[in-house]
Amino acid sequence: MNKIKVNKKQELRKQILQRRTKLNSSYQKIANEKIIQNIIDSYEYQKSSTIFTFIGKKGEIDTRKLIIDAVKRGKVVGVPRVYPGNVMKVHRFKSFEELTMSKLHILEPAATSPLIEISSIDLTILPCVTCNLKGDRLGYGGGYYDRFLSTAGEHSLSYLPCLAQLQVDKIPLAENDVQADVVVTENGLFKDGKIFS
Repeated sequence: MNKIKVNKKQELRKQILQRRTKLNSSYQKIANEKIIQNIIDSYEYQKSSTIFTFIGKKGEIDTRKLIIDAVKRGKVVGVPRVYPGNVMKVHRFKSFEELTMSKLHILEPAATSPLIEISSIDLTILPCVTCNLKGDRLGYGGGYYDRFLSTAGEHSLSYLPCLAQLQVDKIPLAENDVQADVVVTENGLFKDGKIFS
């Protein structure tokens, strides 16, 4: 990644995070609920047996309802834990009570909770700062999910939930950035920039 792209990403990230703090709280709540419901209602989610999802922190998409729904349906739910050396592993979710706050201020499972093989994951729910409807994604700069997606199996699908009011048309990309398969907003599901559900 060259310096120009890094700077462009940093600038856009800063702009969107500032915009996020100014969003109407009512809009955020209603849009979040619609996004989660759009995921739950989707065919790919319904047929999945193992999902991997981030646990949303303040300002992000709140994935708790999704996790609760998946557990109730008997799905295996994986959540991330970060290790030294910028390594992210997927551990099986047991309960919200067993999660602890990491140095990155993210709730994560205990290191003793069972690991989930990446090859078994049917559906991955990705976090982002912003994205466009084509699936280009701007994260927080750690590259964890791009590295993860590059090792996921061909059968695995990625969903990228994002509030429509935080989306932009153009995302500065680097060679190692991996595009999401499906973008989910409060307005529906989008693939290749076009609504399909």
